[in-house]
Amino acid sequence: MTELDNDTFVYMIGNTGTNDMKIIQGGPDGTYLSSGTYESPPKDLGTIVALNRLSVTATVSASTTLQFQVAATLPISGSCTGASYVFVGPDGTASTYFPATGGPIPLTGISGFQNPAQCVKYRANLSTTDNNVTPSILDASFNYSP
Repeated sequence: MTELDNDTFVYMIGNTGTNDMKIIQGGPDGTYLSSGTYESPPKDLGTIVALNRLSVTATVSASTTLQFQVAATLPISGSCTGASYVFVGPDGTASTYFPATGGPIPLTGISGFQNPAQCVKYRANLSTTDNNVTPSILDASFNYSP
């Protein structure tokens, strides 16, 4: 959406139980941001499980990139909201990223990342070199085992 003064906003509704709405501002006066980060709200899986895979359905054109990291931990005082999250890529470090389709989640990783876990989040890094095209996350889900 573009306002009369050319400020640009994107309205994003997460496909979660709470349908979180995010408002992301683009550059002022008709310019755009070439990159941005989306962080999902925490998801409480209800019990400690082994996370197996991040699965993503996305639209990524030739001029855009989309990559992910995951975070998993235990709840603090029974809540995933107050827990501390450390994001990792497929090798369990903070310096790697899953591709736009997702991939297997490591069982071990840097300190602070925990798998098995009860609380999960993902972080998406979006970028474009064309201000008319942006990557789109259609669905992101976690596969896990008891």
